[in-house]
Amino acid sequence: MSGARSNAVSAKEIPAPRRPWTLAELLMLTLWSAMALFCLAFPMPAHSRVVLGLPVAAGALPIFRHFHAIRNGDRRKEELRMALIISVGFIAFGVIEGFFWNLVTQLTPTTFDVQLARWDMGVAPAVRVFTEAHRWLSKPLGFLYDPALWIACMVAVGLSDGQLRRRLLFSLPLGGLLVIPCYLLCPAVGPIHVGDPQATRNCMPSMHLTWALLLAINSKGWSRWILGSLAALTAVATLSTGEHYYPDLVAALPWTWFLMFLTKKVVG
Repeated sequence: MSGARSNAVSAKEIPAPRRPWTLAELLMLTLWSAMALFCLAFPMPAHSRVVLGLPVAAGALPIFRHFHAIRNGDRRKEELRMALIISVGFIAFGVIEGFFWNLVTQLTPTTFDVQLARWDMGVAPAVRVFTEAHRWLSKPLGFLYDPALWIACMVAVGLSDGQLRRRLLFSLPLGGLLVIPCYLLCPAVGPIHVGDPQATRNCMPSMHLTWALLLAINSKGWSRWILGSLAALTAVATLSTGEHYYPDLVAALPWTWFLMFLTKKVVG
């Protein structure tokens, strides 16, 4: 009996063998690294950062999976299949979103930036001046705005399962598509893009804050606290980077509630 017990104990102490990375995961890791360096190294318009940031985020999911230490062979195959489907879906969504946002830009030659700047009451310029006076804040906040949010999207999807994952996978792209009529009705480019006819009309409401709020709402445990903090910092980053006005953030709150209302009606 003692020998059998010692064998059982020793068997438990033997760590599971580390599974090698698959070719698909290595390819996605290479894509993630290349796109991350590209997004950080070169300045680009907001819509380009979205399109390029989504492949960056897509590569974060297989990386996260290995830190999550999935040991079961069958489950690992299913998780890899799901990771590839979600990653490809996010990339496809980025391309579609970029097309529609460019179309909105072509259809709205005039913007409402003057009105939004008046409603802002100097909040966005004050935050931007404060950030510029403290240079050590500008780069971290810029990274939070892009591409950290897209990486957080994929990590949140990887952490979630069941109903929370279904809600995330439904609400995130739903918000990006349903917001297009809002941008047609109230086109605005943001403080730093005023006067640029090619700038993306993506201010009212702020989808960066909306997506960050959706991540926090559809999470649980310690990840909710982290993603909630990310949402708060994203709100600051939208103003410090000059991409949004304060009213854009206010509008994001009821917009997020509306998206969650639709999501719960459809997904449950």
